[in-house]
Amino acid sequence: EDYGSIAASKVLSNSFRHKGNSAVLTAGLSIADVVGAGVLAMGPATANLGWLLGSIVLILLLAMNIHITLLIWRVYMEYPQANTLTELASAAFAKAPAAHQRAIEWATSSIQSVWIFAALALYTLTMGKGLGMIFYDAHLCLPVWTLIGCLLILPGNLHVRSLGEYSSPIWINIATTMGTCLIPIVWLACQGVDSTRSSTATFAAVAPDLTGSSFVSSLCTYGFAFCGQFIIVEIMSEMENPAEFPKAYAYMSGPVQAAIFLFVGLGVYYYRGSEAHDLVLEELPFNGLGRIAAGCLVVHMTVTFVIKSVIFCQHSVTSLSKNGLIDDDSRNSKRQWYLSVLVVVSVSWLVAQIVPFFEDLVNLMGAALVPIGCFILPILYYLRLLMDKGFESNAIGVAELLIIQLELALSVVILVYGIYTTSISIMDKW
Repeated sequence: EDYGSIAASKVLSNSFRHKGNSAVLTAGLSIADVVGAGVLAMGPATANLGWLLGSIVLILLLAMNIHITLLIWRVYMEYPQANTLTELASAAFAKAPAAHQRAIEWATSSIQSVWIFAALALYTLTMGKGLGMIFYDAHLCLPVWTLIGCLLILPGNLHVRSLGEYSSPIWINIATTMGTCLIPIVWLACQGVDSTRSSTATFAAVAPDLTGSSFVSSLCTYGFAFCGQFIIVEIMSEMENPAEFPKAYAYMSGPVQAAIFLFVGLGVYYYRGSEAHDLVLEELPFNGLGRIAAGCLVVHMTVTFVIKSVIFCQHSVTSLSKNGLIDDDSRNSKRQWYLSVLVVVSVSWLVAQIVPFFEDLVNLMGAALVPIGCFILPILYYLRLLMDKGFESNAIGVAELLIIQLELALSVVILVYGIYTTSISIMDKW
């Protein structure tokens, strides 16, 4: 049976796939993908809410993210021939009216592409900041540092064409993530809270200056930090046994994500209070220790950039070939891959110059793209599956349906109010 665009792109799409990833490697990939730039902003996000409220909201949003990711997995197990999120959306709506299927496929593809470009721009911006911290005595502007970062990314990005091709960078990425987060917090701990938290900073279970805007701002940051749905189908499709995905994601990756995000958010908030910086590394002084932490950040951003870039370039080459815009001859595949990587890296640098404010770019992505692409659309895929396959065969209860309704309602709140507050903040800074 032909599920939309799947049959047309299956051969070329599979040429990029590295089948056989274990549950452990899949957990590592998901950690490397999710624990990216978002973890660096956990300090101010927690400070907006307070240590108790922040912890509760963080855990609830992480649980929501895991639940919706498992909804995607349920749909994938019905249509395992899907290799991308767009293909899965098309398959899920294969029995819907043709206009509905085209609309959902277009929405998924568009939002996924915009998200990945925005994420790559954020990684580029963060890498530029990291390089500036390493070479703080070299007086170059941020656009130049981000350009240098892009040039450092290129060799690896040109060479790697599938997520499971090399496993060692995944574990290096996790190690450098820990270094990026641990070094600033350990340094703060060594200084002592009396010297790191000023007398004007607050530290409370619930932030005394909590407002609707600051609450939604933290929701946007948390939503951005946790989202991995945009490339999760690609990760599933490279597993040796996709039936083990829940074990990899919910039981292996989930607790690690929770521990890292809570450690960074609560650690920075405890030592800095309400005056936490946008980027956790900005808590460090300009010295050798800061350079080591910034070096970890640069490596972390490089690997995370390549993970998302590989997914996007795979999707781009496959889509262009399917539409007859490029020749699908394998002899030209390397040339096409190189060209797609060069375009992606170049556009990422350009987008990073348009919104050069780290926290606002995180919140804008968390408000505009995450609610639709990571929450609402995946829920629609699953609800369509229920309509086609029947509620009883998918063993969904009233309680889970209620949870899904609450998730949809929260997504709409983040989308509408988050875009409004973030847009005002960006305009004020410009």
